Amino acid sequence: MRLTVRELNRATLTRQLLLGRQALDVVEAVRRLVALQAQHAASPYLALWNRLAGFDPADLDAAFAEGKVVKATLLRITLHAVHAEDYPPFHEAMQPSLRAPRLGDPRFRRHLDREQYRLHQARHPDGYAFAA
Repeated sequence: MRLTVRELNRATLTRQLLLGRQALDVVEAVRRLVALQAQHAASPYLALWNRLAGFDPADLDAAFAEGKVVKATLLRITLHAVHAEDYPPFHEAMQPSLRAPRLGDPRFRRHLDREQYRLHQARHPDGYAFAA
């Protein structure tokens, strides 16, 4: 199936919930968006306010308080809000490439060789299929 540039643009914006506010639960919206930049306290609230119909900041507060959404270092070594169940595999997948070259800490100097990559891919096939 071939998409025009406009169709690809619309599909991307739709997936990112940017064509119009959607009636989604906060936790489901965070999961659908994968991760929300959260370096500044207001960032995930603004991101969801722009995407969700009837967004109530208290809903995101509750999701954080209940541990359904977590704020942690994830992508680009900055804070992101992510669905709690998605954090462990994302963290595991990102840790070697983010920390080894940037922090110089001996604990993170290990780069994945070809065999380690294959083993990691076998443990997390859905993540690699999603990224392909």
